[in-house]
Amino acid sequence: MKLGLNTVTVLTLWLALFANGAVAQTLTEKLVGDDHVKLAEEARAVGNIVRGAILFHQGNINCAKCHRPSAEKDRLGPDLSRMEPNVTDAYLIESILQPSKTIKKGFETTIIQGVDGRVISGIVLSEDPQQIVIRDNKNIDQTVTLRREDIEEKKPGTLSSMPENLANELKDRQQFLDLLRYVIDVKERGPELSETQSIATRRELALELKGIVLLQELNCIACHGSQNVSAVVRAKQAPRLKWSAKWLNPRWMEQFIRDPHAVKPGTTMPELLKKEPEREQSAKAITHFLVSQSENSFAMEASDPGSAVRGHELFNSVGCVACHSPRNEQAVEQPLANSKPLGELSTKFSISGLVEFLENPLAVRPSGHMPNMRLTHREASDIANFL
Repeated sequence: MKLGLNTVTVLTLWLALFANGAVAQTLTEKLVGDDHVKLAEEARAVGNIVRGAILFHQGNINCAKCHRPSAEKDRLGPDLSRMEPNVTDAYLIESILQPSKTIKKGFETTIIQGVDGRVISGIVLSEDPQQIVIRDNKNIDQTVTLRREDIEEKKPGTLSSMPENLANELKDRQQFLDLLRYVIDVKERGPELSETQSIATRRELALELKGIVLLQELNCIACHGSQNVSAVVRAKQAPRLKWSAKWLNPRWMEQFIRDPHAVKPGTTMPELLKKEPEREQSAKAITHFLVSQSENSFAMEASDPGSAVRGHELFNSVGCVACHSPRNEQAVEQPLANSKPLGELSTKFSISGLVEFLENPLAVRPSGHMPNMRLTHREASDIANFL
């Protein structure tokens, strides 16, 4: 067979590149070749915990699906908040990049071959003389029950239930550093402490840093400005009133203006209206003024059941539960320590308003903590319908 000149040239170049190691590597291959100790140091230095928390709960990675809290049953991976004290950062890196190299005791996989030729690999959840219950690695959301007489062979597996090449699902090295930084933080933070435990054992900000955070949160420099404080504290920007007038329920706005801490516990909005009955009249007048500034007429909207079902899945997969309390299928909050409750959003937003907020939260709250999650319009709509 004769090859054309162009074909020969391409093959020659490809072989030359291959010989010099210039063939493109995957992210996993690049990270495996790095010094894991230095990689951990880099994660601690430049990894972002918040972005890492979002990645940890995202649909394409969704580490939380297997590494559930210890209170939940049938976890498929170790509780990262209860790792042994001798677990190093380098070990965590190896567990992510090469999960089958060292499989943690209690999470070994088992291979079962049925008499019908079917082969299932997964973690055995329970077994007795009559049957074995196993969670199939190919479909971890469901369990498989096999009768003993239907099993031809049962043997230990050599592969972890954690997927290989997980890092390839990430966009770049920085995302890996963010994810690793969050995992390190979960390990070091440990399980949530009970109220009976000493507050002294909790991780706390240094008082100086806590002071700076509070100065910003409470916007103290709006009244108590000074050159020294202004140099280190950026003034907190309140939510956009024009946006609020367009999309928020006027009844909710009036209640919030009248008594902000009763409507939204923990808000930094001060209680400005002190006297009754002037308080109620003033709140109503301010609300009427704000609404008059918008051409939009607020209207409640019925949620779409199908969209709400998709929204429930998205709420637990795109990163919302990294900061907010999880919700059941009826959208009822399941309070967790250190999670930020959202409350009853159906009394505050229209669905259209909540969609617009989810698509660009920083346009509404320039100093807000919620990042732009880069949701598509449909994703934002589904989550809004669910909430």
